[in-house]
Amino acid sequence: MRSKLIITLLLVTATLVVFWQAGGHEFINFDDPAYVTENPHLRSGINLDSITWAFTHFYAYNWHPLTWLSHMADVQLYGLAPAGHHLTSVFLHAANVALLFLLLCRATGSLGRSAVVALLFALHPLHVESVVWVAERKDVLSTLFGLLTLYLYTGYAASRRPAAYLATLFFFILGLLSKPMLVTLPFVMLLLDFWPLGRLSSGAQREASPALPASARPFVQLLLEKLPFLALVAVSCVVTSFAQRGEMISLEYSPLSSRLANALLVYVQYLGKMFWPENLAIFYPYPDTIPWWQITGAALILAAVTWYALRERRRRPYLVVGWLWYLGTLVPVIGVLRVGLQGMADRYTYLPLIGIFLMLTWFAADITSGLAYRRPLLVMAAAVLLFSCSFMTWRQESYWLNSDTLFSHATDVTHNNYYAYYVLGLELEGKGRYVEAVEKFNKTIEIMPTFLNAYYDRGTALYQIGKVDDAIVNFNWALSQKPDYIEVYNNLGIALIKKGNYAEAIRNLEIFVQSVHDMPYAYNNLGLAYFNNGDIEKGISNFTESVRLDPDFAEARQNLASAVKAKAGHGK
Repeated sequence: MRSKLIITLLLVTATLVVFWQAGGHEFINFDDPAYVTENPHLRSGINLDSITWAFTHFYAYNWHPLTWLSHMADVQLYGLAPAGHHLTSVFLHAANVALLFLLLCRATGSLGRSAVVALLFALHPLHVESVVWVAERKDVLSTLFGLLTLYLYTGYAASRRPAAYLATLFFFILGLLSKPMLVTLPFVMLLLDFWPLGRLSSGAQREASPALPASARPFVQLLLEKLPFLALVAVSCVVTSFAQRGEMISLEYSPLSSRLANALLVYVQYLGKMFWPENLAIFYPYPDTIPWWQITGAALILAAVTWYALRERRRRPYLVVGWLWYLGTLVPVIGVLRVGLQGMADRYTYLPLIGIFLMLTWFAADITSGLAYRRPLLVMAAAVLLFSCSFMTWRQESYWLNSDTLFSHATDVTHNNYYAYYVLGLELEGKGRYVEAVEKFNKTIEIMPTFLNAYYDRGTALYQIGKVDDAIVNFNWALSQKPDYIEVYNNLGIALIKKGNYAEAIRNLEIFVQSVHDMPYAYNNLGLAYFNNGDIEKGISNFTESVRLDPDFAEARQNLASAVKAKAGHGK
């Protein structure tokens, strides 16, 4: 017990030391605005209304109410100062490191090997994204509940107490309410039943049915035991499909064949990045084409490792458990059901790589069992591993200082990263550096001519530097490709007001207002178009609605006063 406590404290300390610099980082201009800084539902912190919203609404193409409550708690404690938000994620990661160590200790009885797996999980550079990106709070939070679920499950497996089973089920629910990626956890439980818990051995379980072969009864019994978990998985999958339906890429745009090819390649690429974590980026563009030899090579590598792990399942059961842990837990995010524009993402490896770390650690201990001076050699190897991972993780963290450093790094280490250039353009636009922003948007469109967001934002930046005609061209092109691109109607309407084309401005702004309903600036812009077109009554009506929605909207109040004065003057 004392050794466990000391090792746990050392692991947590190492994690906090290496990740502490995240407390000095800013929010980034990618998902952080939607999740935290511009999310109006978080501003009041935790209260009955915000809790109700978290559980009853889809937002940002997700339904993870506990993650929203976590962000609300941070806003209540720290406001929008980024340090507290970052350090909360760091502490959650440190808690996950401790839980993983204690879980493996309980399940395997090995302190040293469990400590090495926890160390790799704590300090591997691939996990930087999950820990230091505030919008990825769902990763560290869901993993906290996932590891608690597995820890309690190992206790239930030993005691078979109903209370332990119910506690396991409860924390599994909390995990799904944090991030639906945990739908694979019942599969992990079955793997742990095989090794190290040994619950699949003949006679380890009560008979499921006398009609079944004796060898099948333990597995069937364990599968029946997982039915409540699988029912929750089904519910989570249905809810998630509804939440993400607006973000899912259609098969017409991205055929199943290309998704399967990318999935094979990505499985191997994650392993490559695990062994050589260089050139890590926040966004990896989805490949246009994948050479046949890469697909074939990836399939052969995966098949070879799977064959070897299965062949060694009796002598070295940890190999098949670790390998299937990796393959299985990546299934929800491997891209067969494609959500978003990325081809892969470092954050997706946060939970799956535990399986590979487990494989490698136990295998290294096994194959060195007959070596002279084994213990000092292994200690020395662990020390080198600690130093290497700490250095690379610290360096990778430094790129996350702000949006500029992060996405500039992405353009440096990836090829034709159109989205990185796009976000850099947004960052420059937000700082009022519109000419430089246009250059970044030009680069984005040069690489990806069909990326409509870049046309919209380039039009906005062009408007700001007085190139109104060019702005209108960009807005119209975006709408020609996507008529339901609602945001464009507002900015196009503003540009048309500037050109004096008030009738056309009204047409576009009416479309925007009918779609958004509750945005004060939308009614203010529509009011300006009507007022300048000579319809003072409709101008007043829209300005009034804008002020009603936001009584502190100074521009709308001023426009309303001007319109009322003009009406009075017109009456005279």
